[in-house]
Amino acid sequence: MSRGNTISNIQFHNNTIYNTSSFILLELDYQSKAGPPSDYTPTAVRDISFVNNRALGGAVGANWHCSAEDACEQITVINNTVRNSRNPWSCSYIRTFNVSGNSPPGLENCMQNSMNPQALPDMEGSYTDKQYAISRWLQTRD
Repeated sequence: MSRGNTISNIQFHNNTIYNTSSFILLELDYQSKAGPPSDYTPTAVRDISFVNNRALGGAVGANWHCSAEDACEQITVINNTVRNSRNPWSCSYIRTFNVSGNSPPGLENCMQNSMNPQALPDMEGSYTDKQYAISRWLQTRD
């Protein structure tokens, strides 16, 4: 089996996700933070779309983390809702993108700043967001 190549033309449309911490998780560079692989070609990621998806209940995270050595391109995120999180968006190394109509606001700034990312969000903040989402979800069940 060979490694590396291209992941492209993938669509996630019209999904509803309940009670998961990772509503959207695109993650590259997970093997190591030491740079591009030396024994195979890095995987190129482009033309991935997330359209009209909803995260309800405890579903709180939406993360796009690509590699500094091989940024993702043509990432489209339109009309997605993360209902029970105040700031679900986390981005790094997204070279080109199209975003609009997502709730809560903030994804466009996340993508714009992704080529110069700060440290990834702390887990304590993620835990706090998850607890907030669970309490909101429990309130809707009454």
